[in-house]
Parts: sequence; structure tokens; C-alpha cells
Amino acid sequence: MDRSLAGHVDENIEFNISSGWKYLWCCWTLASSCVMCPCPCIAIDFMKTQQLTLKEKHLHYQVNCCCTKTDKIIPYDRLQDVNIDQNCCHRIFGVADVVIQNAGENITVVAPLDEKKLRDLLISKRDAIVHGQGRSGGDGLAGRTGGGTSASYPLLSSPETIEIKNSLSRIELLLQRGLEKLEE
Repeated sequence: MDRSLAGHVDENIEFNISSGWKYLWCCWTLASSCVMCPCPCIAIDFMKTQQLTLKEKHLHYQVNCCCTKTDKIIPYDRLQDVNIDQNCCHRIFGVADVVIQNAGENITVVAPLDEKKLRDLLISKRDAIVHGQGRSGGDGLAGRTGGGTSASYPLLSSPETIEIKNSLSRIELLLQRGLEKLEE
């Protein structure tokens, strides 16, 4: 077990429920082309039942409102990107969505209290698992690289990389010979 994650406590993300339900109600009403009476109730129910829990190795997202039920568990190493979306309706209500992209279906977390902190936290958890702990520069390479010479970069001097470089050199040589024959 990774010592840096020992003693991990699950983190429950808080949401801006008051502004979030107003934003959802406004958007759903505009999108429905007519004023729907249930929209405020659905929006409140959605915001109250939306849960995002950051576990040790994965995130757990749940929504259990009257219209939709979602229960997803995504390992941090499967996260591809985390974006903050804020259109004009979001700005009116002072909220933003956090879109969590993975290989499967994206998750849109509506109106977290601190979207930038959530994004940074998810990316740091992903990087800690994918690249390992003890990084110095934040680029994930500290555990794999040393000084400044190419010999100190094991990824650049592996047998596979050397074979690729040799293949590219042969291709360049063949192209150069072909161009010389065309010029004759």
C-alpha cells in the first residue's frame, strides 16, 4: 500500500444548492419551451440528492432524484481531463459545472461550492496514482528521470526507443537516396 495514501479519509464535496437549483430551474424551463410547474421541485431534488465522494482510489458520484438515478464509480487513473464549464446562465447564478472526462460517459457535477479546488484535487489525485508520489516538479517525471543528460532519462534510452530512432534514421536515409535518384 502506498504510504502517502495511508490514513486516507473520504472527502465529501459540498454544493451550492441555493444557486444551483435556481440555475437548473431556469435552464430546464427555457429548454422546455413552456413553463413547467414541476421544474423547481425537480431542480431542488436534483441538487439535494447529488453527491460526490472522493475515496482513496476512486470517486463515487450519485444522483437519486425523481427524474434520474445515477451511480458511478470512476478510478482516478481512468480520469482523462477535468474541465470547468460556465456559460452565461451559470454566470447569472454564480455557479459553474465541473465536467469529469473519462473513457466512458462524462460526469457533470452541477454547482460545486469551489469548482477550481475540486478540479485541482481530482487532477492531483489522478496524478498521484498514475505518476506516483514524491514528484518534485509536478510533471510526474521526477521518479523516472535524473539529471539533464539524455542518458539519465530511462524513457529516452530504452531498447524500444533506440530501435525507433534507428528505424527513423534508416527511413531518412532511404528518402534521401530516393530524392537523389529523382534529381539525376
